[in-house]
Amino acid sequence: MVDANALPSTETLTECPGCGGTNFRLWRTGRDLLLHASPQRFPYMHCGDCDLLFLSRRPTRESIGHFYPENYHPYSAPPDASRSQAKSIVERFLGFWEISLVEKFRNWLLRYVERRYPDTVIPGMQTFYKPPMKYGSVLLDFGCGSTWFLNRLRDTRWTTIAMDFMEDLVQQARQEGHRGIVVSDAGWAEIQDGSVDAVRMNHVLEHLYDPDMILTKLAAKLKPGGRIHVAVPNPRGLSAHLFRSRWFSLEAPRHLMIYSPEKLAKLLKAKGFVEIEVHHERTPKDFSRSLGYLLRDWRLLKPELAPKMDSEPLLNAWLAPLLCIAGGLGYGDRIHAFARKG
Repeated sequence: MVDANALPSTETLTECPGCGGTNFRLWRTGRDLLLHASPQRFPYMHCGDCDLLFLSRRPTRESIGHFYPENYHPYSAPPDASRSQAKSIVERFLGFWEISLVEKFRNWLLRYVERRYPDTVIPGMQTFYKPPMKYGSVLLDFGCGSTWFLNRLRDTRWTTIAMDFMEDLVQQARQEGHRGIVVSDAGWAEIQDGSVDAVRMNHVLEHLYDPDMILTKLAAKLKPGGRIHVAVPNPRGLSAHLFRSRWFSLEAPRHLMIYSPEKLAKLLKAKGFVEIEVHHERTPKDFSRSLGYLLRDWRLLKPELAPKMDSEPLLNAWLAPLLCIAGGLGYGDRIHAFARKG
């Protein structure tokens, strides 16, 4: 029996954190399927007034750190997409087919999809992060986690700022040549208003207790005409519909609020952003990891392999056309909003 006194403390919301309304209903009930940091169940509500999905019983600010151990995956660089042990599981299901014929059909399907949807990953990404015309243009990576992305920009004209809640991650960023700032009142004061050219928030917004306040501060730091890129999981995507509480990006209880494409666009507009474009990511990684959870629950996959299914090349080669088409039709598993400060 689990000692209830040892469980992370929670708080219950009686109003929608987005609009203050009370017109909400149960959408999903989630558990920590990724890290198993607690056996608790966490209910997600859908607000009928503002369309926000939010955790109505959530960890308190004092206890949320329990769900962010040092091995939490955003704190390290993405793994190489090398063939994983999950290969044997996938090949077991395909073993009765002649692999060469299967591969020929798959290659034909990929070529068709690439012609039908030529930008197969994230439309708008290359344009947003292309090297600026002049040296010294400032890019702020808010909630940066590991420095792998900023390190990719090292040889471009960007001047990079890594901002995170974790002091160890900020220190690592400093050691690797970036300006590192801890999220705090003093940290915000280190960045002059109107001094930043571009802001990146890659899967950070859904983790925040005060997203409204954070976006207000980031908008203030941007120059007039400065740009922002916000990536969040899509609750209206294919994987969310099919896998429901096993959807990988539900990620209870770390994801406190989840935004539909329409809700994300409205949130940015309310902060004074214009020229808002929301694009759907067209990759199979969420689908494959959600499938991993399902196979794990069916005892067809070793538990530790479930979140690594996005590194299984045979599976993802087959899923790529499906998820590319889903993204093109507006059902991508993740969404990316690009906007300009008005």
